[in-house]
Amino acid sequence: MNNIASPWKRLLAYLIDQILFAIFPLLLIFIFSSSPDVISVLNRFSSYLIFLIFAYPVVYAVFISFLVSAFGGTFGKLLTGTKIVRADGTKLSFKRAFFRNYIGYMVSGLLLGLGFWWILIDKERRGWHDQIADTYVVVRNKWLVVLGAILLVVFIFAGYMLISASILNFKSNQGVYLTIVSEITTDLKPNSPTTAGQPTPIPFDLNQP
Repeated sequence: MNNIASPWKRLLAYLIDQILFAIFPLLLIFIFSSSPDVISVLNRFSSYLIFLIFAYPVVYAVFISFLVSAFGGTFGKLLTGTKIVRADGTKLSFKRAFFRNYIGYMVSGLLLGLGFWWILIDKERRGWHDQIADTYVVVRNKWLVVLGAILLVVFIFAGYMLISASILNFKSNQGVYLTIVSEITTDLKPNSPTTAGQPTPIPFDLNQP
């Protein structure tokens, strides 16, 4: 296989993918942090939490697998001028792309990520996920790596700005969160053991006959 991508190009593509994966959750956190009242906080918290835990990973996995099968790479691969192909140079099917990027990645992540470090050892620069999916990462445009490096810096800066803005929003709206914590604490506070379950005593005047 010709034009095998170097490990540092693959690392750059991986970092871009990880940053882009985190950008959307950071955007949701920013929107959540701007919630001006208790109702908005509670509504957004429940819906955003459910989406980020259950829906977002699945949607992202399907979309990335589509990119690999249709265009030959993830966002990071495409922006760095690299491409994922089979041994004959053809694109991956959707099933193979999903298997490589998720099942294969889990295998490579075993033993402290030894399967990823294997790229440095293997002559064809293939990690375990490449070997079990029978794929190669090749260079399709050697100049795009410069664009990828620039965009990585831009994405990191965008993430930093979202985090900074969210922190400022949380500070400015801390009264809302203190109100919620106070209400939760009050609801969880146990009743007094001497009065819990007992009827309210009736006042008794000793001066009355």
